[in-house]
Amino acid sequence: MSPDGTSPGKGGDMGGYAFLFTALFSITLVFVLVKATGIALKLTGMDEGNALFQACSAYTSTGYTTSVAETVMVDELRRKIVAYAMILGHVGLVTIIITGCMTFMLSKGKHLPISIIIFVLSIIVILLVIFHTRWMLKLDNYIEKRLMRLPLFSKRGVHNINRFAQGYGLVKGYVTGDSSSVGRSLSDFKFEDIGSLVIGIRRGDTWISMPRAEEIIQPHDRIIAYGPVDKLKPLLGG
Repeated sequence: MSPDGTSPGKGGDMGGYAFLFTALFSITLVFVLVKATGIALKLTGMDEGNALFQACSAYTSTGYTTSVAETVMVDELRRKIVAYAMILGHVGLVTIIITGCMTFMLSKGKHLPISIIIFVLSIIVILLVIFHTRWMLKLDNYIEKRLMRLPLFSKRGVHNINRFAQGYGLVKGYVTGDSSSVGRSLSDFKFEDIGSLVIGIRRGDTWISMPRAEEIIQPHDRIIAYGPVDKLKPLLGG
């Protein structure tokens, strides 16, 4: 018993638990940041699968020479997103390693197996959350809604793919989860009235070529249309 009335190992054991919860918090935070980075890249026009893959590559500092990676380099906003992700990835990895090691170094006696059990159970819970589709959709929609409030991303919801003569071109519009366009048909937007044509819709991994006027718009659709760019942009951004 020490002079202050505490047992010699109590402070170290409590410190071990403090590092344990810091490590678990860091793991959770890194996961959320990877999701946010993937969604941020998706809002710049990348496909969802490619955006998440590039986000994971950035946080793990794993380089891949692919055509998708090249699209990151030619876009200033994407370069900034990936650069910040790489920095945060290094900080997060170092934090997890240090706090994880300190947890097991400071946990002694009966506290060591307790720390291990808490760590393993927490990882299982995190994995269950990751693979729970409904929770992931709610998290994705929340992050997307927050990002779309930023001027940096709200301006990227609709952008040119290619521009031709006399103001005509290809325009891509991204439909957010809470967009007023969700649940409406293409005919509601009367594309033909402005001399435009919807060429296709990218829905997840599915490409809908020359969709019918009755096609219902769904969350996260990417609508590609041809017509007068100045008139298409406000129409697709609604």
